[in-house]
Amino acid sequence: MKATKLIIEKQNNALVEVIQFLDANGHSDTEVRETVDRILNSRSFDEMKEDSDKEIKQAEAAFEISREIGFDDDLSKPWRSA
Repeated sequence: MKATKLIIEKQNNALVEVIQFLDANGHSDTEVRETVDRILNSRSFDEMKEDSDKEIKQAEAAFEISREIGFDDDLSKPWRSA
């Protein structure tokens, strides 16, 4: 899940850079600027991000439980031998 979180963070940072670039180059009133801003700052996006964070945490917890009960990370060998 660390990789997934890193990808999401990098995507968010890229969108922030797009906003900064558009503003610095006189494109503050463009449709693409408005779209990127809406994605970064809308409440519905915040709600989706919160839901996504919950899903990631649930998946991480399930993964940890599966490791505790002996599920092997190597999917070609799903169960450790006793």
